[in-house]
Amino acid sequence: MKIVCSFVRTKHHLLSLILITIGLTMTALGQAAPSVKKYVPVSAYDPKRSVAQDIQDAIREAQRSNRRILLEVGGEWCSWCHTLDRFFEANPNLVRLRDENFVTLKINFSEENQNQELLSQYPSIPGYPHLFVLQSDGKLLQSQNTNVLESGKSYNLERLTAFLTTWAPRQSSQMPAQAAPAAPVAIPADVATINSIVAALYDVISGPAGKRDWNRFRPLFISGARLIPTGSHPTGEVSSRVLTVEDYLQRAGPRLETEGFFEREVSRRLERFGNIAHVFSTYESRHAKEDAKPFQRGINSIQLMNDGKRWWIVTIFWQGEDEKNPLPPEYLRSRN
Repeated sequence: MKIVCSFVRTKHHLLSLILITIGLTMTALGQAAPSVKKYVPVSAYDPKRSVAQDIQDAIREAQRSNRRILLEVGGEWCSWCHTLDRFFEANPNLVRLRDENFVTLKINFSEENQNQELLSQYPSIPGYPHLFVLQSDGKLLQSQNTNVLESGKSYNLERLTAFLTTWAPRQSSQMPAQAAPAAPVAIPADVATINSIVAALYDVISGPAGKRDWNRFRPLFISGARLIPTGSHPTGEVSSRVLTVEDYLQRAGPRLETEGFFEREVSRRLERFGNIAHVFSTYESRHAKEDAKPFQRGINSIQLMNDGKRWWIVTIFWQGEDEKNPLPPEYLRSRN
């Protein structure tokens, strides 16, 4: 009897363990960990969205998927924003390149919501749409003006492809290091005097549609020089963008290849002390040299420095004329 009872107790014990194990297993299956919510790209300019939360969601998704973040800043009012959307839709390979490498997020900028708290953390925006490339942790990598990606009334497939390929995350490890090209040397006559360096500046950017001699342009500028366009947004806000020489070439070069551009100085005010000089240079811009009227006028504020051997451009800070800021008469005649 002891043996039988012991066997029975053992049998009941094993059965209880099996039932408990089955019960725990069923409970675990019934209480499985909640599934991770799939990230949905923000594909519309919505003034009511919480962009702070959107950024955090994008960072989590970028880190999960080993991608970077592509911010598209614009609004429903922006015709070029819609043009960019249509261009992507018409080019599925471009969409695939973008989505395989970037978490996309549209940021609204409009009168209803300018998202200043977020956008004030990034470089100023000269026009819309504007692209920011972020690392997967949210660190800014590139601020991209989209007008250099345009072609006619739409966008350029080769330029957009090159932009996305350049900033895709794989580039950081796959792009081979390249030796820096030798710096171009200035033409001595271009940098001998204030008159000659200002004349060279206008001359090199002017001409019919086609490539410019950027190796003549680059050595006009001192190392670290800045070019700073200033303008008004549709909302009335005025801002500037600080460009390096290479930033300017990336921005202006493609457009000058497709459009004629002739800019000439019509008036100048000069101040000089020692080795520094300031030129307030009034300009007129035309698409063709023979055009009767300029399509734009404005002022280039040019800072110069002479190192004892030649003149250098340190900064060009400019603003175009508009209805609120017409050129006053004193800047339309030479003072000195």
